[in-house]
Amino acid sequence: MIYKLMIVFLTSMLEMTLAIPLGVGIGLTFIENVIASVSGTLVASFLVLFAGERLRTFLIRKFKIEKSTVDQDKREKWIVRAWRLYGAFGLGIISPLLVGAQVGVAIGIAFGANIRKLMFWTIVGVFFWGIIFSVAIDQGWRFFE
Repeated sequence: MIYKLMIVFLTSMLEMTLAIPLGVGIGLTFIENVIASVSGTLVASFLVLFAGERLRTFLIRKFKIEKSTVDQDKREKWIVRAWRLYGAFGLGIISPLLVGAQVGVAIGIAFGANIRKLMFWTIVGVFFWGIIFSVAIDQGWRFFE
């Protein structure tokens, strides 16, 4: 039993949307699956957060994110536009669905987000999408049994 939880936990550290069907497939209950997948995603997000400033410096150098170039670039990336429109709220809520909560936290750090707001909304987003995915996968699995 514990190895099943660890498999889902470790998989969700990479991608929650892969861990949830895996948990259902290996026989975890709904609650066990939600707890293992959500906690793994949150642990990975906090690890990215604790990398903090070094990660921010790396991302700024790698993607050449500078305020002056972001303002003047006509071909802004969608993430820059989304950041301007929605900030930490939008990134925290939508990143678990689109790119993964860990990547969302890294993007937020790169853009200099308020860490408390970013992590609050990331936690809300991970719980929201974790429960939604778990219900959908669990009910779909039961339908086909």
